[in-house]
Amino acid sequence: MQVAILADSHFDEHSRFAECVRVHDWIADDIAARGVDLILHAGDVYERKSAPREREAVAAWVQRVTQTAPLVIVRGNHDILGDLPLLARLETRHPVYVEEGAAVRYVETARGVAAVACVAWPRKASLHAMLGQVGHEGSELAAGDAMRAVLRGLGAEMAEHDGPRLLLSHAMVRGSKTSHGQPLVGCDMELGLDDLALAGADFYALGHIHMPQEIGRASWRESV
Repeated sequence: MQVAILADSHFDEHSRFAECVRVHDWIADDIAARGVDLILHAGDVYERKSAPREREAVAAWVQRVTQTAPLVIVRGNHDILGDLPLLARLETRHPVYVEEGAAVRYVETARGVAAVACVAWPRKASLHAMLGQVGHEGSELAAGDAMRAVLRGLGAEMAEHDGPRLLLSHAMVRGSKTSHGQPLVGCDMELGLDDLALAGADFYALGHIHMPQEIGRASWRESV
């Protein structure tokens, strides 16, 4: 299964908008040329509450890429609640799935059904609702424990699936490095590799830090 992953598009009509549109047009062309089976967007589609011009550009892009494959999007910290679900109402060849909380989406692709555990940017105010979505009774849990419970619940559901299992999230991962090479520490609601491993996914697609991250196999093995 070929999966296209992108994140942090930050469509913003006030900042290099034409360039952003051009880059996403190239991405759409590349997705079509490669015959991708599944498209994942790990959040921050917009820079802030969307404007009509930005929504028009994003809608056009979504309709282009879904000519090739289904698309799954999770909400990022820059995405305003209620903005992204509008994309799931577009007329498209393949479906668009938008998740603003936490849930497993079962996506039918040309190569079989993929289970995609979706975790939107974890706002403390919404964590209890996310726990309810995964069937966990834990209203008194602290934020970190609540996130681990969410990931554990999603992992338990995906464990029943005999096809590909993926985690798609917009999250702060402990030890991530910025473009200046400095690791980020002590951030609110950060997740470690051991936390992510609770989902039991075959593949992890994460957004938020605007720099590729390298996680050594040894450190991952230690975490699981």
